[in-house]
Amino acid sequence: MTPKERFLTALRAGGVPDRVPCTPDISNYIPCKRTGLPFWDIYFKNEWPLWKAYLSAADYFGIEAWMASCTFIPL
Repeated sequence: MTPKERFLTALRAGGVPDRVPCTPDISNYIPCKRTGLPFWDIYFKNEWPLWKAYLSAADYFGIEAWMASCTFIPL
C-alpha cells in the first residue's frame, strides 16, 4: 500500500491497512531542528520553507507525511 492508501484505509470504517499508519504531529519544532538553522531563519527569513523541512523530517523518520493547505482565498 502507498502511504496515502494506508492512511485512508485506516480512516475508512472497517478498513484494515497493511500496517498501522504513523502520523505524529511534528509540524514545526522537529523539522526546524533538523535543518540546523535557527528558527528565525525559517519563520521570519524563509531561508528554508517549513513544508520542505517537514517532508524531509517525515522521510527521515519514516512516517506518513500528512499536509493540508493553509491558504485562505476570500471570495
